[in-house]
Amino acid sequence: MRFSDWLNQIQNKLKFKNIEIADCSGIHASTISRYRRGARSPVNNQDHLNRIVSGIIKLAEERNQISELCELVECQQYAHNKSELFNELLKISESFFLKEIDDDTTRPENYVPDFDRKLDFFMQTFSISNARLANALNLDNSLISRWRNGARLLKNDNPALETMINYFTNIIEKKQNYKLTMPQQHFIAFIEKGPAFNTAENLASWFLSIQNESIVVQQNVKNILDKINDWHGNKLELIQPDSVYFQTLGAVKKQESYRGIAGLREAVIRFFTDIILSEEKRKLQLFSNQEMDWLATDKNFMQTWLICMNTIVKQGHEIEIIHYLGRSPEEITLGIEKWLPLHMNVNVTAYTCDSLNLSGNRNPLVKTLFIDAGNAAINAEMIRGAEDQSEYHYYTSYNKLKDLSDQFEQLQRISEPIMYFYKSDAIFSEEIIKTWQKEGINKSAKEEADQVILLYPTIPMCFFPDIFIKEILSATNLDNRTVSLILTENEKLRLILKKFLTRGEIFLIGPFDDQVRSDLIVLLPHTNDVKIIKLSREQFQIGLDSLHKYQKEFANLKVINLHTSPFKNLHALSFNKHTILLRKMSKPHLLIRFQHQLSVTGLNRYLKALAEQSGYTD
Repeated sequence: MRFSDWLNQIQNKLKFKNIEIADCSGIHASTISRYRRGARSPVNNQDHLNRIVSGIIKLAEERNQISELCELVECQQYAHNKSELFNELLKISESFFLKEIDDDTTRPENYVPDFDRKLDFFMQTFSISNARLANALNLDNSLISRWRNGARLLKNDNPALETMINYFTNIIEKKQNYKLTMPQQHFIAFIEKGPAFNTAENLASWFLSIQNESIVVQQNVKNILDKINDWHGNKLELIQPDSVYFQTLGAVKKQESYRGIAGLREAVIRFFTDIILSEEKRKLQLFSNQEMDWLATDKNFMQTWLICMNTIVKQGHEIEIIHYLGRSPEEITLGIEKWLPLHMNVNVTAYTCDSLNLSGNRNPLVKTLFIDAGNAAINAEMIRGAEDQSEYHYYTSYNKLKDLSDQFEQLQRISEPIMYFYKSDAIFSEEIIKTWQKEGINKSAKEEADQVILLYPTIPMCFFPDIFIKEILSATNLDNRTVSLILTENEKLRLILKKFLTRGEIFLIGPFDDQVRSDLIVLLPHTNDVKIIKLSREQFQIGLDSLHKYQKEFANLKVINLHTSPFKNLHALSFNKHTILLRKMSKPHLLIRFQHQLSVTGLNRYLKALAEQSGYTD
């Protein structure tokens, strides 16, 4: 067992949330999340380790779960002595680090070879803070943070890379004069085994080695699903500025063209503030396939951009965005993750154009086109790489605006939505059945078996015996008509499943064993609401036994058991690897359809990885 496994076991068994551990320990919830995922380890941070252990004990005490905690970690004798319990838990947690040091999977040569994770690994190993590295490189602290968490990718021709390598080399050479930790010894020994004769070249070779794309994509997809699972509605505003703020912000020089990246930023602020200060609803059309450094490298501008976009969304203006996806799968899934809160608004529609995506970097021309329909537009076309020497034109004349709108609409006609959000008045269960019936027969490729992948946080109700469901529902406060409708819909879904299993495969992924008891989720008819019914261990076992009977009856039903449910509010359905539906069960309800190949591929990779982690192989 690793430290991340131990922490997960405690939090899952005692139902401790990351935010609760964070509140009790004083460590940010995102750091707790990284420790749980194994993306980081407190092996070199004794303060964090002490605070995590203290936080666990404090939370258990607040929730009267000290006895449960002691039983879980087999320390019952310390239940009434917090000091001894702390020392024992600390000793247990530290014991995992000794195993990690000797475990080949944690050594640098086997570490996930992504730049962000390598950077994080090195900085943790040698106790380098973001601020210290930023100061050494003369860069913004937030940029180091974005490199480290994967929000920004560092190009191998970026001058900062050479400076960073030299700085790290100097640290390694100085460290060798002092007592080294075990991870530091392993890392230096590994670097010295490199093909070059000096530390700097071997270190550079390690940082620039081929990235493990699939692991990055899987993590980005998990972040997307986490955001949907935890979504509480559109709370987009970072602050709530008044009109004076935007009047002051928009007091930039009004001109017909702006030069370079700094000029583009001025033009965008003028463009946004004019929309925000108007009294009418506007329609925005946005497209750019130039590098996004103009947006992401200036912390203050990025903050201003977010405030403006969030305000525009909150005011109810319509936005159409054509995203350029001619990038790596890592960047694509990361982009979807970062834009997701904006896309969840009903007034925002996101598209992409494959004919542009496929041309990728082979096309030397790039274009930026931002249109406030009928009012203004920013437009520029340039050679790739010359963005900071180019002119960004600001148009307000009717004829030019019409011409640019026509260009955008031509591009839109050959584009397709990245994702589709069903309206709140749609009945989601009916839409899912329609999609199942439409996608459930593979008409285009008869030689391939139809395949559906279902990720559920509980045993689906259709696998429980009908008589048991009727008995359970009758004991609730639901009226007879509602119970009858639920049973009818459940039987309809059961028949669809059985019919499908005669010709296709269903992979059902979730926590389906007697060690992980879950509740029954009942879809209420003619609404998107659900009713959660608590099941006793005996009642859950009835569902589990019934599921196993279906497995024996239908060889094409593959049940893949997880030790815990990764998403308690989310159902994922993948149809024949080209359509995915995500349904959020808790309020506010969501149903999202993905059909674009790149996003569907990323989601399917994640579902496959979940199955493989449980020990399943094709």
